[in-house]
Amino acid sequence: MKQLCLGVIGSHPTVEFAAEEIKRYLCRMDHSLSVKVIHADRKQDDEGILWLGAHSFFDVCLPVISDSHFDDAIAISVTERGGYITGSNERSILIAAYRFLTELGCRWVRPGTEGERIPQKDLSHFTIEVCESASCRHRGVCIEGACSCESVLDMVDYLPKVAMNTYFIQSMNPKEYIRRWYNHSYNPMRKRTPVSEKELDAMLERIKAEMDKRSMLDHRCGHGWTHEAFGKNVFANVTEDLEGLDEEAKALIAQTNGKRQLFLKHMDTTNLCYSNPKAREGIVNAVVDYCRKNPQTDAVHVWLADMPNNHCECDACSKKTASDWYMVILNQIDRKLREEKLDTKIVFLLYYDLLWAPQTEQFENPDRFVLMFAPASRDYGKNYGDFLQFDGVIPPFRRNKLEMPRNLAENIAHLKNWQALFDGDSFAYEYHLMWSHCGDLGYEKCAQNLYGDIRDLEKIGLNGFISVQSTKTFFPTALPFYVMAKTLWNTDSDYEALRVDYYSHAFGKDWEMVHKYLNTLSQLITLYDQPPFGDNTAPYGPFCTDYARLEETCKGFEPVLAGNIARTDETASDWALLPLYARYISLLTEVIKLREERKDEQAKQAFIRFRDFLREQEATLEWVYDAFETPRIVERKIFEQK
Repeated sequence: MKQLCLGVIGSHPTVEFAAEEIKRYLCRMDHSLSVKVIHADRKQDDEGILWLGAHSFFDVCLPVISDSHFDDAIAISVTERGGYITGSNERSILIAAYRFLTELGCRWVRPGTEGERIPQKDLSHFTIEVCESASCRHRGVCIEGACSCESVLDMVDYLPKVAMNTYFIQSMNPKEYIRRWYNHSYNPMRKRTPVSEKELDAMLERIKAEMDKRSMLDHRCGHGWTHEAFGKNVFANVTEDLEGLDEEAKALIAQTNGKRQLFLKHMDTTNLCYSNPKAREGIVNAVVDYCRKNPQTDAVHVWLADMPNNHCECDACSKKTASDWYMVILNQIDRKLREEKLDTKIVFLLYYDLLWAPQTEQFENPDRFVLMFAPASRDYGKNYGDFLQFDGVIPPFRRNKLEMPRNLAENIAHLKNWQALFDGDSFAYEYHLMWSHCGDLGYEKCAQNLYGDIRDLEKIGLNGFISVQSTKTFFPTALPFYVMAKTLWNTDSDYEALRVDYYSHAFGKDWEMVHKYLNTLSQLITLYDQPPFGDNTAPYGPFCTDYARLEETCKGFEPVLAGNIARTDETASDWALLPLYARYISLLTEVIKLREERKDEQAKQAFIRFRDFLREQEATLEWVYDAFETPRIVERKIFEQK
């Protein structure tokens, strides 16, 4: 029996885990191979050992990076006789371990064991040389949608396999994303399985433990600080008109239309009276307390209310723009964190009203902060690099009378105004796999759009990308996610090569036919080109350029499905999704055709049939499709006019 000696340097849990993964996958690839794991405090000169870990000996082998904690670089020099696998930090070493396995032929085409593609091969002879650093510092995913604990754990497990480094557990109440899955309130066809607060806490602890095992960068919080400023559960029984709050607390709420009241009946969508020192102190103290209690968190997101045009109109607040008051708060947070010698990064948000850059305030300590550009009002289908020049004039900040920019050029112009004040670390926070993907029935347009935007990040001065998205966006394929991950690691990646790599491993034999089918669907259906929440200029489409060709394409793919549906190899689970997707296409085509014909009532009934099909199939599709978020977005794109 062949034997490989794997030498683990040190005892860090992530490096230990990387060793376990190498051993596990190598033995699956070659059943005649035995992997012996030894441990050492440092690299030794013994030949015949594959060393895994960090050591000063390896430092000259790694590319130069700016920050050894946040930046990822890897170096691999291995033959069957030994060598080394190392990285700029423990997380990078795990990424390097998966890259080593990738070079040997392994692929992970989507989260979960069904996404594994592990070749059977003789490992008697191989040579692998890799020396790379990630093109982008920030390469992550943000929790959204309705997700079981297991689906989140699968995502956390998947990210380093495709060289991503960050998971963002968003919101001051992240339990809601998991709770809604077990409650199934969005799907009356499924039995509810409610979980207690104690069980939800345990699930979040389990997720955190798996992130720690992989040394993932940990981003937290976001919306909700306006609520936290009052303490826990203050608003449980408070009415829209603030009945139930004392006068001192009411004075902290933003005044709009002459009245202090909840905006859209919820505190998370309501701003505070930021000229009031007590309102600011409430947020500042809540943030600092969180950082104090969670010192291992890499980045805490500090955002204001989650809706535009509801900032306080009192005389004092009106003296500064929304972003100026925001910067006052951010500087206060930084001062307190410095007093307590806490080095947590604070992420600030360019979103809705906060797209308009400050007019008077400046950052006192820019190194504390990370800029997050979230152009939520943009349209998709075009790329950043096509809109570097804005020929118009950004309208001045007009409190609560702002129209959010739809085109990328104006969004990027806002970003540039902020960058004139702040030249520190930054990334894009984008919604390609939250909203726009729902309109791309072949996922090819979405994948190409992601590819183009990520390649253009450097052009707009951003150092990465966090995808705010439904946890399950792999129906009909995981191509957009796969392309996103690979391009974030190497922005010089070739799209066609990535496409071939993905399809050939996901589907094996006849993958070209799958690509042709899905690519044609992407080209024929124009929903992706519609704004995420409906189009008031074209509410009745057109949604398809050629219905006859669409029908012909679907009909022509039926023999391919029939010839592959009985497969028993590792691609079987991905092929099994395609007959369900064919039905998905058929039902949705009926909806958009009726809508185009202005048969609105019939179109709505057709949509109910489409939605009910997804509800019926949710148990089958639960690892690849979000039945909470996606149908709602599809409905908005077809029926709403915004």
